[in-house]
Amino acid sequence: MKLQTLKVFKTFRVLEKFMIKKTFKIPDMTCANCAMTLESLEDMLDGVKEVVASYHKLQMVIEYDETQLTEEQIVAAVRKKGYTAVLA
Repeated sequence: MKLQTLKVFKTFRVLEKFMIKKTFKIPDMTCANCAMTLESLEDMLDGVKEVVASYHKLQMVIEYDETQLTEEQIVAAVRKKGYTAVLA
């Protein structure tokens, strides 16, 4: 059991090296529901660790594995949800 936990931990640490955090402006986000819709990208896109959207700040911060996902793919996924994303 300990060996298996250690393997998972080592794998996670290696993967963490490729994790980056970027902020996107979302000018057409108007409510908390919009923010929740954008946060659902966390479950839709492979390689995403966390999405935090704020309609007060009109922005979305996304932490993701840059080896699995590109900025263009994020922008396209946001567009598919009905919003505009611009790298801040």
